[in-house]
Amino acid sequence: MESITTVATILRFKFSEEVMAMIADFAKLHRFDDRHAYKEHWEAWFEENNDELALEIYRLGKNGYKGDVKDKMYKAGRYYFRKKELEPSVADTDTKPDADADANINNKTKRTYIAMDKSLIEAMDKHIICSMRTQTAYSLPFKPAIGWTDFYKTHEVLIQGERTRLSTIGTDTIIDEKIKKTYKNRYFIITR
Repeated sequence: MESITTVATILRFKFSEEVMAMIADFAKLHRFDDRHAYKEHWEAWFEENNDELALEIYRLGKNGYKGDVKDKMYKAGRYYFRKKELEPSVADTDTKPDADADANINNKTKRTYIAMDKSLIEAMDKHIICSMRTQTAYSLPFKPAIGWTDFYKTHEVLIQGERTRLSTIGTDTIIDEKIKKTYKNRYFIITR
């Protein structure tokens, strides 16, 4: 019987833990350098640690990485590790956590979503479909802004009823924006 061997394709080439730690330490040390100073320090650091880094370059090449490993290391340090938050030190873990910060996180309330009335949404859908057919018959493109203006004029009673129903969420301006946004969202849902 033949044995079938499959070779897994590596899509993401990761550095070894030691090299990642070295790059992270360098990036944290030079996190506030401007780009020119950072590049100069990088070149000097790379030459100092050439033996360890050459082994990493060889390892990644052997695994199939085709790009510039030195550039990959530079970018990882410059754009990822340099901006990564510093891990808390042992001294920081012994201190008592900030009770006010925890209280603020727990006191955040989730905003409730208020749905639009189904009859208004159905009227919007019918208006959009009808307007699109009419515009297509005249070889004109249907624009949601023009459709909204027409809908607002022709369905004033329905919109006023929705304003009354939604009067608890805010001012008329906020409610009008919510209705307008719903109309435009319905347009994009229908035209997909």
